[in-house]
Amino acid sequence: MDKNQPNGGLWIIEDLEWKETDDKTETDNISVACNLPQTELIPIFKSMHYCKVLSPFRALEYIYVDSQYAFGGYQAQQESIIDEEESVIKFLAQ
Repeated sequence: MDKNQPNGGLWIIEDLEWKETDDKTETDNISVACNLPQTELIPIFKSMHYCKVLSPFRALEYIYVDSQYAFGGYQAQQESIIDEEESVIKFLAQ
């Protein structure tokens, strides 16, 4: 889905938007586009199309990292790391 902006200045400052479903199983990316018509006053901008896209790296980062937070994936691992550190500290203190 694209959100059209009327000029390049608004296109530059606008960020990609994320919309998740309530159960956090699906995510939609709303891109920002700027479509300039053939009747544009400045000749170099006639019929230009600008669109912000999601990089493959950011998509993989969401799949492997960010999506795990919705279901407590990294929270449980963080707690186990803290438990291991406490047990090592207790062992060294004895």
